[in-house]
Amino acid sequence: MFFLTMLGGYWLAKSAAPQPEVAAGPQSSPPRRMIDNSPMPEFRSSERGPAMKRDTDALEAGALANQRVVRFSSREALDAFLARAGDRILVLDSLDALNALRVAFLDADDLAALLDGDEELSMIFPVEVPFPEDGTAQPGAMALGSGLLEWLGISDTTGVGAGIRIAVLDTGVYAHSAFGGSLTTIDLVERTGGPADINGHGTAVASMISGNNRLIPGVAPDAHIIDVRVANDSGSSNSWLLAQGIIAAADAGAHIVNISLGSFGDSGLVRDAIAYAHATGAVIVAAAGNQGLDRPAFP
Repeated sequence: MFFLTMLGGYWLAKSAAPQPEVAAGPQSSPPRRMIDNSPMPEFRSSERGPAMKRDTDALEAGALANQRVVRFSSREALDAFLARAGDRILVLDSLDALNALRVAFLDADDLAALLDGDEELSMIFPVEVPFPEDGTAQPGAMALGSGLLEWLGISDTTGVGAGIRIAVLDTGVYAHSAFGGSLTTIDLVERTGGPADINGHGTAVASMISGNNRLIPGVAPDAHIIDVRVANDSGSSNSWLLAQGIIAAADAGAHIVNISLGSFGDSGLVRDAIAYAHATGAVIVAAAGNQGLDRPAFP
């Protein structure tokens, strides 16, 4: 009891005593600054890689810059070129039927240094579906509508096209019930959207060939259509894709190859592809004046 009385008195005395003043502000020490004694990073002092040199020859010709087609006399010559080239050029694509490569480069002189003189070098030109630049038809143009057969002087198309395979190199064909014959599809350009998104030019061309409907009459309703998509939904392509399409159509057994698009550059690769198709017996039909300009388009 005595011990508890003494402890209580001590607590009361301590509570009554004045407390020392506490300085305002935080009492903790300021944080120490950590100093990193590791060496500073070393930045590369080497020179930058070679820059792309302006390809004036292609630009002046209206071709794709810093790209070429190289065609070789044999597969062995192509392989020898690849062995010499290493990483000095970039191979974008190949066309085995013609021993051809599509290559990209930074400097045309680098490509020239890799050639031994036996190759055939050509440029890659833009290829477009013909649309009037101002969005209007040429003066005097009239809507054809369903009058195609009458305009061509054709009265009866019964059985026309039976057993005939017609390749349509275009923006792609959307299959529908108005086509009388069957349809085979070869896509060299990816189809990114649905039927509502596809450019209708290829479908319109195919309907004039094999349409089997009073609103869409075709000249050969029983023909088999080989749909070779070589142009995107903007109607744009190039001579490399066009040559690929001609080869694909010929290999698929096309009797007729219809090309309702064109270019204003004479591509050596396209000429070689046409010769390849002719050798298989195919007939090439190409639109040469759809743009309404005063010069013909290729092919």
